[in-house]
Amino acid sequence: MLLTHIVKNFPEIVHSDPEVVSHRPGWLFAQKCEAWWIGDLEADPVSVMLIYRSPRVKDASRIYRPVADLILSANKVEFIAKGRRREDPDLMVHGDRGCEYIVARMTQADEFPEVPLNMKEVRTMIHAAVEGALSNSLAAV
Repeated sequence: MLLTHIVKNFPEIVHSDPEVVSHRPGWLFAQKCEAWWIGDLEADPVSVMLIYRSPRVKDASRIYRPVADLILSANKVEFIAKGRRREDPDLMVHGDRGCEYIVARMTQADEFPEVPLNMKEVRTMIHAAVEGALSNSLAAV
């Protein structure tokens, strides 16, 4: 699964099996998993979600509702990485206009657990991992 390709770049994380939140071929693909830092397994889990959508899918679109509901129901949300890809015109409707990907973390706790890594480095690693995962795996989903 795509999210597995991303989180495997972080050996400091333990995570649940990813689950598909929404899969509308050509329009939207979203997965989430629960994650914990290895040194803090007793903490509340953090949900990590990967969203990949056509530029035609807006935040208020009906097909985006399962994703929006998860984001809106969280106590805290942080968008760790966002970007656009133009390499997928055959996989997403209007993909040549730049499909958006987002990696977010969400929690019901008052604060996110302390991150044992530099968040700038985390963002750089996630961007590279997302690009690699989407390039290699999306066609198989």
